[in-house]
Amino acid sequence: MARRRRAQEYSAEEFDAVVELLKTDEKARRNIEAITGKSLRGKTPREVFDLYLTVQKATEVKATFAAYGRAGVVLDEVRREVEGRSAVEADLEAARNEIKDLETVNGSLKRALEAERVKTQNAIAAPAMAVHSEGTGR
Repeated sequence: MARRRRAQEYSAEEFDAVVELLKTDEKARRNIEAITGKSLRGKTPREVFDLYLTVQKATEVKATFAAYGRAGVVLDEVRREVEGRSAVEADLEAARNEIKDLETVNGSLKRALEAERVKTQNAIAAPAMAVHSEGTGR
């Protein structure tokens, strides 16, 4: 934000232009009077200019608050996004852990199935071997 100019830093032409505008432009005059709560009638050029500076400062303050408000909204949005990512990351980590657990169970089941398959094959092969050895006279 630019540094505010003090009244004495305005040129005579700027001073005269502001005073002339506020004295001749009905809408600008009404706005200044409504904002400041003071009438411009009977005011000296210095007093009129001072009211203009008051409104200018108030406008800057309002713009600052508006910018802060917008920044606050953006900050809230970023916070929600980060919190949302954190929740998603936590869910993702839980899913990864569940997958590991299921892979472990799956491996155990595969080993048990293989052991049963071998056991079944041996059970089938044993009588066949007995029959085969009986037929050869051993």
